[in-house]
Amino acid sequence: MPKWLKITLIVVGSISVVLLIAGSFAYRAVQRGVENLEMGAEQAAAEGKEFGAGITMPDCVEEGAQRTSGCSLADLTCAPLAGAFLWGCLEAAPFDQSFCNTVPDAENEEAVDDWSGRACAVHGEHENDACIVAMAVVPGFCSAHLDPD
Repeated sequence: MPKWLKITLIVVGSISVVLLIAGSFAYRAVQRGVENLEMGAEQAAAEGKEFGAGITMPDCVEEGAQRTSGCSLADLTCAPLAGAFLWGCLEAAPFDQSFCNTVPDAENEEAVDDWSGRACAVHGEHENDACIVAMAVVPGFCSAHLDPD
């Protein structure tokens, strides 16, 4: 076997081993991140339920928006945790059908994005993408609770 082929095989083999090891570490890190996010979402929902007892649905929206203050979409946990908090809060707050009547159907993505952006702007989170993502929970909540099924 020519010397250049041996060197090429050793280099390719070494790179392959390094990539497999790095891939294994990355996979484990992602799995731990997902597990931590799930545990964090459960905790955030519980906090939301505790916070939501005795307040109004609009108060839940205000607190949900405030929880995204300073967040960006680069922080992959901020918006989901704020959304989990918001859902828990809405579940605990007294249901107000008139509030949900002003919220678009969750299936109308364009209307949901528009409503979420306005809700964030009202609470001082202008063009905060993490807030807009978290606020999208509200139409889902209202659609689930207004649906006769």
